[in-house]
Amino acid sequence: MHGVVSLLDDENRARVERLWRLLESECKLSGIKTTPIPHFTWHLAQDYRSGPLRVVSQQKAAKANAFTVRICGLALFSGTDPVVYLPLIRTTRLSEFHKSGRKSSH
Repeated sequence: MHGVVSLLDDENRARVERLWRLLESECKLSGIKTTPIPHFTWHLAQDYRSGPLRVVSQQKAAKANAFTVRICGLALFSGTDPVVYLPLIRTTRLSEFHKSGRKSSH
């Protein structure tokens, strides 16, 4: 599996890791850290067959400035390997960043 993700700053990474430990110890959730680095995902694919996508993603990342996102609640992607996640609140800044990625990939 391949993906385009944003990593969290150190403070928020530590907060998520504390939450993971709590979910493991108090809720007996195993495999909570299947993806060991706290992040949020922009896109996932089984395979990115196109080299240009990697180049465009790297260019986009190099130009990006950090910005704040907010979360609301707790949610679950169900399936064979369920994933617990924190849904992001869509803001104007988040939408603008997301849209700018589509423009640069055409």
